[in-house]
Amino acid sequence: REVLEAEGKRGSGVPIVVETLVAWLVSHDALRAEGLLRISGSSSRTAALKNHLDRKIPPDAISTFIPDSLVESPHDVAAILKHYFKELPEPLLSFSLYDDLLAIMKSSTATPEDRLRTLKEMVSRRLPDDHVKLL
Repeated sequence: REVLEAEGKRGSGVPIVVETLVAWLVSHDALRAEGLLRISGSSSRTAALKNHLDRKIPPDAISTFIPDSLVESPHDVAAILKHYFKELPEPLLSFSLYDDLLAIMKSSTATPEDRLRTLKEMVSRRLPDDHVKLL
């Protein structure tokens, strides 16, 4: 549970655990892995990795804190990232935006460009700063 509380943040305002997981995925060219967020990681390896991360991530070890010996597949690391977002007390695109987001997507007169522009405006004006930084 400690890792999910994201107690540590660096200058970017992004929780250290998120920076660490994303840095590992980028440094291992895992963003090209098929079904990265769709395919589940191994539950035993994911649990071992989460236990490792729960020991607190040193702020100066962002990209090196995940030993390759604990990871067999990028899906293992992505599973931890998905779990982090799933356990947030409020979704990144908060409940207060839900109806407006639905209306934007259902609009039959809005072009894709209009939808994107409206979404960007909504995010920048109505979401808390921490949510915007994490997005």
